[in-house]
Amino acid sequence: MSVDPLQRAPAILALLRQQLRTAGASPRGAKQVAGKPAQTSARKKSEQELEKKLVARIKFIKPDDPQRQKKAFTAYIEAAVLAELGSGLVNEAGFHDMIDTICAQMLAEPALAQDIATVADQLLATSR
Repeated sequence: MSVDPLQRAPAILALLRQQLRTAGASPRGAKQVAGKPAQTSARKKSEQELEKKLVARIKFIKPDDPQRQKKAFTAYIEAAVLAELGSGLVNEAGFHDMIDTICAQMLAEPALAQDIATVADQLLATSR
């Protein structure tokens, strides 16, 4: 039985959450009311929409693109940040610069290199 490479994603997301907390990021426009079924349903729907967009973006990465892994990982991080902080953040000035900075820092971390490559390859494989 093989281990799903995306099981490593939580470690990457934990680091991402830590970096976002350090930067002082917080959900924009999100009401912090726990236990509301409508909020849970809306969040789940939003996450499903983000997942569809992520898959669509990854499908458009050309097979011969030398930056395939980096682009897939960047799309993944963008979707993760939007899922955590709200999809409206995508329209904020500097959002894409923030994503580029986060990805550059994570890609520069040798301890994450193999996990990032594995997640990116899995994303690329499942989006075909």
